[in-house]
Amino acid sequence: MDGYPWSHALVLLALLPLAAAQPWSVCNSSSGSYSSGSTYGANLVSLVGTLRQKSASSKSLFASGVLGAAPDTVYGLILCRGDVSFSDCFDCGSRAREDAATACTGRSRDVALCYNQCYVRLADTDFLASTDNSGEVPLISGTNISSSDVAGYNRALTGLLNATAQYAVDNTTTLFATGQWEGPDPGFSRIYSVAQCAADISPALCRSCLQDLWARWFTWFHMPPKGDGARVAGSRCSLRYQIGQDPFYTGAAMLQLPAKTPAPGPGPAATAATPDNKKSNSKRVVLIAVIVSVVLIFLLVGMCMLWKIYWKENSGGNLDYAMFEEETPLHIDIRRFTYAELKLITKNFESTIGKGGFGIVYHGILENGDEVAVKVLMETSIAESTDFLPEVQTLSKVHHKNLVTLQGYCQNKKCLALVYDFMPRGTLQQLLRGAEDYTLNWEQRLHIAFDSAQGLEYLHELCTPSIVHRDVKTANILLDKNLVGIISDFGLSRAFNDAHTHISTVAAGTLGYLDPEYHATFQLTVKTDVYSFGIVLLEIITGQPPVIMDPQPVHLPNWVRKKITKGSINDVVDKRLLDVYNASSLQSVIDLAMDCVENAAIDRPAMTEVVARLKVWLPVVSSEKRSVNGPTQYKYSMDSEIRKQYQLSISGASTEGSSFQSGSTGRMSEISMSSGR
Repeated sequence: MDGYPWSHALVLLALLPLAAAQPWSVCNSSSGSYSSGSTYGANLVSLVGTLRQKSASSKSLFASGVLGAAPDTVYGLILCRGDVSFSDCFDCGSRAREDAATACTGRSRDVALCYNQCYVRLADTDFLASTDNSGEVPLISGTNISSSDVAGYNRALTGLLNATAQYAVDNTTTLFATGQWEGPDPGFSRIYSVAQCAADISPALCRSCLQDLWARWFTWFHMPPKGDGARVAGSRCSLRYQIGQDPFYTGAAMLQLPAKTPAPGPGPAATAATPDNKKSNSKRVVLIAVIVSVVLIFLLVGMCMLWKIYWKENSGGNLDYAMFEEETPLHIDIRRFTYAELKLITKNFESTIGKGGFGIVYHGILENGDEVAVKVLMETSIAESTDFLPEVQTLSKVHHKNLVTLQGYCQNKKCLALVYDFMPRGTLQQLLRGAEDYTLNWEQRLHIAFDSAQGLEYLHELCTPSIVHRDVKTANILLDKNLVGIISDFGLSRAFNDAHTHISTVAAGTLGYLDPEYHATFQLTVKTDVYSFGIVLLEIITGQPPVIMDPQPVHLPNWVRKKITKGSINDVVDKRLLDVYNASSLQSVIDLAMDCVENAAIDRPAMTEVVARLKVWLPVVSSEKRSVNGPTQYKYSMDSEIRKQYQLSISGASTEGSSFQSGSTGRMSEISMSSGR
């Protein structure tokens, strides 16, 4: 919370009041406000409703997403307490939907809502891309404890919360744990605890978040304690404890710290030694000797285990390296990093440059001074990371100026990571729909399109076997310092010989970019990438996302078709170009884009033709201002499919980061949100 201008520092309310007392809200006073009936307000309420459904059907009881186009974009998340039922999670989300617009005086655009059973965060800035625990809501109960043993209370609380946090990270898949402490002091004979992290962060980040939260705990809650319970809930992690006879959570505690056995009272008066007493004493001596020996053995084993853990931590996980190398060998000629090396080149994962459903991307510097991007996957095992090995294998074999270069990888039980060349200008998506302080001109956009097309042409025509990327989108086109377009992210790629097609049991890709023929037939060809590239071309021309709220979700090709039919190409061109473009080249690229997004794959051009048609205009593009009128007829609409998927997704108009897999007829589509891979 440091440096974050929330309007309340501490909410002095009971943690278990009547339901009517909830929510406890914290409002960001610097975020501005919105008016009743505004688009932002409608997006906010709609997003909470969708997140409510998603979180209540998730094993982790968590959902995050984004809805709406700037300046009315809303980012949000819901995290229900890990022990509540799906129905209770849904009910908590329903209450948040009702309270979201009225919880803050003046309708703050950035608000955190805290309930007994869930935490909700909504904002107009992308807090989901950060690992900071922003939106923290600190709460303390209003009943003072009766004990005078402040030191004992502090020790008990510290031990319990730290142990609960550690248990959540090390022993659960949902990053949630409950704890219980029992002691002899009647003032705090039972303390109950909960530690929890959002499901979209790794165990390592969860541990870091909880440790940071505890480090700041007593800046909120001073000693001696002023209440019998306290809680801090945030967008990434939360801690809570409560003194009482019964837990505030459901079920038995996952972690129990029982009271120590009281010291025995004074024994009976000493009596004269007898033969029986001597035998009894001898037995006691033997028993004590056995107990001491057993304790020493356990201590020795424990020390060996601790040393083993210490050695693994400080040797870069070489033991794990050997185990995985034997199980899943990769016979490729690139560097294999240890975890310790990754920590070194990223300065202990200090600088985050990207985040998505796969994990987090960090900035790093190699020993020779070269800058790299380190993509650390969230999964903790090869079996759970089906995209990892294909991406390593594919990237190690492709070498082209317009394809991202893989410097190395890390593969052990501690970490799965890819190390790429660093691209300082970010992604094409960011420049097309990001900050207004830099706008790509038409010539730059055309060159980036040409660069990207060359990369795809290499995959399709020059690789043996051919490689289909399957997830071509503006978020996967990186830009180097000279704005050269670089294709990245081969996690969904498929390679196959010249049989022209490949039958898949599921259609994988990104909502808005997905080839309709592939979606319907699961027949994968290189033309699948051509369709997605056509959407990219339309984004380059219009500056719009692949799915537009108008006010219902409309697929970008249909939006372009509708605009051109009613007017001229000026109606679809990105306004930030300020009408400064070569109209002939722009009209030609629109025609090319619409050819690429033909419904039937056979009617789409090959990437070799795409490259040739783009290359024609490179020498002649200029800043000429001209308009070309005349309607153009195009066919096929994917709007019905887009609306169908839109109802299932939680990303709203910003669907370019929504990866999904669609199964066969009758099978529910699975949507997984990210902020761009």
